[in-house]
Amino acid sequence: MYLGNQFCAWGNKDSLVKSFSEYPSQSKFLWMESFSSRLFLLLPVLAGTYFISNDLVVVFHLSSWIILRYFLQSFEAIILFSRKFAVSIVTEIIGLILVVFALVVFKNYLSFHDVLFIITISYLIRTIILVVYFGAYFNFGVSFKPNIKNLLPFLPFMMIGFSGVLQQKSDMISVAWLSSKIEIAQYQVFSSFLLFAQAIPALVIGPYVKNLYRLPISTYSKLQRLFTIYGFFVSLASTLFIYIAIKIIYQFDFPSTIYFLGFLNGWFTYFYMFKIFLMFKKQKQKQVMIINAGTIVLNFVFCFVFIQLWGIQGGILAAAITQLFTYFIYKYYLKNNLAIKL
Repeated sequence: MYLGNQFCAWGNKDSLVKSFSEYPSQSKFLWMESFSSRLFLLLPVLAGTYFISNDLVVVFHLSSWIILRYFLQSFEAIILFSRKFAVSIVTEIIGLILVVFALVVFKNYLSFHDVLFIITISYLIRTIILVVYFGAYFNFGVSFKPNIKNLLPFLPFMMIGFSGVLQQKSDMISVAWLSSKIEIAQYQVFSSFLLFAQAIPALVIGPYVKNLYRLPISTYSKLQRLFTIYGFFVSLASTLFIYIAIKIIYQFDFPSTIYFLGFLNGWFTYFYMFKIFLMFKKQKQKQVMIINAGTIVLNFVFCFVFIQLWGIQGGILAAAITQLFTYFIYKYYLKNNLAIKL
């Protein structure tokens, strides 16, 4: 489902925010062009839901999620560029309250299909709110015919997002392949929390992305240093939160080395965030895509070796080392190819 949503999004968020920054007066046209051009991408993903389950009710809900997520993802670029975070936060809270309320109040009466229905209604309400709020962006005068040409500039961003998902999940895939069922379940819990922690840098930078593309290169260096220091304390707090959550909610524990490696994994993410945006600023999206692909392969190699030696600790160690390698690769590229020290 996650990969299907990533495919349908086709990198539109990052690409559109960059385009909005360069051509603010054309933002509505650019958004509608992206929305309509990507519509035909829904077809193969919707067809794919029929191979996930033999239960037609499940297929119906999965298909509904894909379509509704298409709308929600389409609005992300508008929210980031226009900084309409209040409506986004309220929308998410409403959806969350609905799901939590239904699960808590009716927990003794809900079937699996009922849970899927509740999530579908949550997605539907969130979508309706955003469609009403951003209705001015819809221009049905734009052609709805499939237009591959309009999607080609988005391709590097789509591949970057797609490879980013694989990079984040490669250790989980390796653990699932090489470890026991109990270790897989425990690692799934830990890695899910870790992914939330790694998403914090993007959430912090998100509101200012449009400004980043307009900043001089010298400012990137200062921001990167501050961000790395900030990341140390955020990663420390995140690791403490993960420890408490696993201890209280799941009632099992890991060795301290796993939490330490998790901390490093989260902190190293802050080392190269601004380097990626600087690459985008310099129109080096294809190079970012190639670097991502290389680090995926690297992560799989490390995972294959380390998991067999140290179990799930090896998976987290592999992810941390890959993050550090990613930092050095970007640093080397910027210095040797763009003559930028960052």
